[in-house]
Amino acid sequence: MKEKSKMKRHTLTSRREFLRLVAIGATGSAVSLLAAPVALATPPRSTERAATIALAGIELSQSVTLPDDAAPLDQQVLRYMIKEDRYIASGIGGYNVMWDLRGMLFESLTAYTNDWDYEKGMADSWEVSPDGTVYTYHINPGLTWSDGRPITADDYVNHYKILLDPKNATDVAWYFYPIVNGEEINHGTAEIDSLGAKALDANTLEVTLKEPTPYWNHFMAYGDPRPYAKHLWDQFGDTYYTTLDSTATSGYWKITDWTKGKGIVAEARNDYKGNWPGYLQRIECTFGDVTTHFAAYQRGETDIVGDIPAPGDIAAIKSDSTLSQEMYTWPNWTDWYLLFHTQDGPYKDLRVRQAVSHCVDREAICNGPLKDLGVPSYTVIPPGFPGNQVDNPEMRTIQNFDPDVARKLLADAGYPNGQGFPEMDLWIRGTGGAIVTQQAAAESIQAMLKDILGIRVNLRPEDARIYMGALGKYQIGITLLSWAFDFTDPVNMVAIPFRSKYPNQGGRLDWKNDEFDALVDRAGPVSDIPTRYKMFQDAEKILLQDVGAVTVYHPISHQLWKPYLKGITANKGGITQWANIKNQAPMLYIANR
Repeated sequence: MKEKSKMKRHTLTSRREFLRLVAIGATGSAVSLLAAPVALATPPRSTERAATIALAGIELSQSVTLPDDAAPLDQQVLRYMIKEDRYIASGIGGYNVMWDLRGMLFESLTAYTNDWDYEKGMADSWEVSPDGTVYTYHINPGLTWSDGRPITADDYVNHYKILLDPKNATDVAWYFYPIVNGEEINHGTAEIDSLGAKALDANTLEVTLKEPTPYWNHFMAYGDPRPYAKHLWDQFGDTYYTTLDSTATSGYWKITDWTKGKGIVAEARNDYKGNWPGYLQRIECTFGDVTTHFAAYQRGETDIVGDIPAPGDIAAIKSDSTLSQEMYTWPNWTDWYLLFHTQDGPYKDLRVRQAVSHCVDREAICNGPLKDLGVPSYTVIPPGFPGNQVDNPEMRTIQNFDPDVARKLLADAGYPNGQGFPEMDLWIRGTGGAIVTQQAAAESIQAMLKDILGIRVNLRPEDARIYMGALGKYQIGITLLSWAFDFTDPVNMVAIPFRSKYPNQGGRLDWKNDEFDALVDRAGPVSDIPTRYKMFQDAEKILLQDVGAVTVYHPISHQLWKPYLKGITANKGGITQWANIKNQAPMLYIANR
């Protein structure tokens, strides 16, 4: 919440996901999903009569209360460099999304706090039925899209149906399987209108779940449940949110310019009546490859860098007396691991998968090409994440680096020294500067497979849309892929990415283990935290022993922002980070320099 003390009042404002969830962050301590949402006071607003002035040719007509150290309103401009992509809306956009903007320009029913709890977002209040299966949300009745149309419960219902409709083949449909008939609709065995989500009236949304889902309100704060305008879907279909004309935002800022190949400008709205008005009056996003962002920062062209992927740049920053004070480093709640096609071919044999797991020298990767960029991973639940067991010494032995064991396992499987093993592509999602870190990791793994096991793989970077299409159809033999957390519950790191969906399309891997599936299914509705965590820890052990994935590393994120950019504060774990999935954008402001 914004601080109420030491504020100065300006009777102004304007008509007027930043940073890709490049790396979503971590607190140093566990967050209880079952705790009551934090109390939320009304964000500060001025009650003075609105004035009208001009700012860079833009009419301002809404009161804004600025912090005492803030620069004048006409200097509340954030400059940003982001990677250009097709969509600003996730879901239908798959992975071709400008995540940087999604978090800043769109709101959802609940909102993440700085400590990964949840508070009200577009919903002013909600009730949960005694059995934990029916959620009734009361949407702020004054909300409108940036084009003036009202935001209604129908926008939410339509959004969920779009993501679940098998005709749209979205990559995130499984998130909504807890809703009654969600999975059946996605598999084509139930009618779309049978979904357990309905608008009771324009401002009341009722969602009925198949079973108690303790994390549901945390998930509602994530990006994919954020609704997009039904009237734009009706008009543009799957090309909505790809141009200025096909876009309407739900948050405090609206897009006023979108020039392909150049950038996007968003300005504060004078008609915003939501719970989270901001201070910034203008956000200028210039398009640029991620490898150019640091140089732009050095030239003074951008105020923040959300990801620094090059070890050389990090070393240069650490040695610079000014830049080193502007860099923020934190453990990223993301996993990077190898996945396999296991229903046929060589990786169907557990011994082959085990051989690969003992062939990967995680320490060498993280001390070499990924120096300062990652820590060795022996678990899928990362350090600091609720329910993690990284300090359990047994976990480090399941997939430890042991070349002799790796060679013997491969020989026992019928491929001594790699003889007769088919040459394959090692797929990587994305191309260009966006994959500089994972390319370095993949090259190391490529060399280890060849030198230790005699297995040859060719690196194959692919456009995200092509990649995800092949992955969802189980057409990839081996890949290095990441999974970043969406909400703070172990179900998100263990069950959602690894619970088998095979033979139905849309999963990430065709690995299937009945014991694992049964255990995570039983754990899903459990509300007692110690019991719940223990069940997911046991499932994680099964996953690693059966080599559903070969863990490689957990990233370390490095960010830069100028000292005059304020509003990003340390959480209760002592970590200071910019993560657009949090409700941070309304807190940002430019201070007097």
